[in-house]
Amino acid sequence: MGLYELNRKREYRKDWIFIVDTTIELGKAKCLVILGISKESFSQIIEKKISLNHKDMQVLTIEVMSNCNGVLVEEKLINLSKRVGTPKQIVADRGSDIKKGIELYQDKNPEVIYTYDVTHQMANLLKKELSSDKKYQDFVGDCLKARQQIQQTELYFLIPPKQRAKARDNNLDMGARNLEL
Repeated sequence: MGLYELNRKREYRKDWIFIVDTTIELGKAKCLVILGISKESFSQIIEKKISLNHKDMQVLTIEVMSNCNGVLVEEKLINLSKRVGTPKQIVADRGSDIKKGIELYQDKNPEVIYTYDVTHQMANLLKKELSSDKKYQDFVGDCLKARQQIQQTELYFLIPPKQRAKARDNNLDMGARNLEL
């Protein structure tokens, strides 16, 4: 089913919104993932005042790359645009490879809007706010200690999530809103 979904022909549109990101590196490889939603579909979601959902998106391409840089990201965007149409907007983080690739793409397609995604924006604001907060730093330390203490026990299923130094603050979800420090 997944292979069919990746290979099936997509509708050629002039109102795509691309969402672009890369996975965490796995060995020397990274996956560049480009999702899409039409502006028409997105407008309907906004009108209904509901949240964008993964079911609303289409996987437009997944590219396994041993090297990821701006020139290669631009190349993938150009190739995808030939198949599905030039997007109206590209939403992505400001990782140097993706940002450079989008900027190179915009040089040839100046009508395309590049938008910094809200998840990364909010995570960076949260990181700035909490980085000097003693209670938060103590909480992170306590989570690490708890993880180490129950790692090899029958309570392993209760283990706190592993903290990543990079993008730790991007793990925002509904539960995080209810966290009181």
